[in-house]
Amino acid sequence: IRRELELLVCRTLAERSFVESDLVALRQLSENCIDQLEKGNRYEALEYDSLFHLELAKLSGNLHLHELMELFDAKIQLLRLQQKESNEGLMPYLMHHREVIAALLEGRPGDLLPIMEKHLRHHEHTI
Repeated sequence: IRRELELLVCRTLAERSFVESDLVALRQLSENCIDQLEKGNRYEALEYDSLFHLELAKLSGNLHLHELMELFDAKIQLLRLQQKESNEGLMPYLMHHREVIAALLEGRPGDLLPIMEKHLRHHEHTI
């Protein structure tokens, strides 16, 4: 279900255009993820990851989609906490956020779905 919701968010975002000021909060959440993981704060990094995905849903402009993502957030967080990947293995996953932001800013909507697919599949082997 998460995969379908996230991809729907990306399809919706692909129909919109963004400038840097539209993505300030999203960029800050992305950087917070990376900063927290670099400090060894795995749980905080995962919380910022969750907030990043909720912000993406909010940017989609679809209130119902955002609400659905919020409903699933706690379950997704529990799943993330069960993952057995090292912090070093988690870093590439969090770096996908930068790729999403770049695709939005550079007007590359066709890149959003493949980036999100890669992002969502990253941990399949660690659960």
